[in-house]
Amino acid sequence: MEASDACSQPRLRALASTAGASSEWREASARATRTEATQTTASGLPRRSPGDRLVPPPRASRPSAPPDERVPEPRLVPDSAGAARAEEWGDQVLQSLVRRVVWAALVRAPDRVMGYTVDAKLLVPRPVARLSAPLIARLAVKLNDASDPNVRADLRALPHHLDRIDGWIEDGSLAEDAIAARLQVGSGLRLLMTLEDVRPLIDARPAGRMARDVFPIRAGSVGAGVLPSGWLP
Repeated sequence: MEASDACSQPRLRALASTAGASSEWREASARATRTEATQTTASGLPRRSPGDRLVPPPRASRPSAPPDERVPEPRLVPDSAGAARAEEWGDQVLQSLVRRVVWAALVRAPDRVMGYTVDAKLLVPRPVARLSAPLIARLAVKLNDASDPNVRADLRALPHHLDRIDGWIEDGSLAEDAIAARLQVGSGLRLLMTLEDVRPLIDARPAGRMARDVFPIRAGSVGAGVLPSGWLP
């Protein structure tokens, strides 16, 4: 036993001098050893006895704050029922429509797929991606349920959807402070506008101007005449 233990444990010395106290001595000694193992060294680290397992103290859990609380200004979603509705519609309706229409075009023009990957970090070398583009397009059509009847219906419904978006712009639901909604809706429209068959339906509308304001540049394009003319409104 170290000298510091002898000085800090006078009870142990008293127990050692009494007969028949061996069991109490062993119990007290064990307690002292455990106490020593939890004391910290000069470096601030716990002192450990051989064979002891050091269990770090649990970290205090800290709930993650919503984005608007972490960066309060500008708010992503303003206190507007219209902005919330537009953002939800963009996520649940428009984005799915856009994926179906764009992949329906790319499966008919697979040589245009690589144009949409200009700034992307691909998992395979670009020559391999270029060769596999037709297969990727066919798989994407299947995964997104971009069948001919579905895409035809999407394109026929597009003017109605654009009227809805123009109305939201007019009533302020898609004003500049509705950041999340403008990103959600604007990104979908801007992607549709890379299709020359579809762009004329959007370009001159308030919806088209908003999409260009939010995303001035968009990689990729598919020329006119790729989608069947009978599908377009």
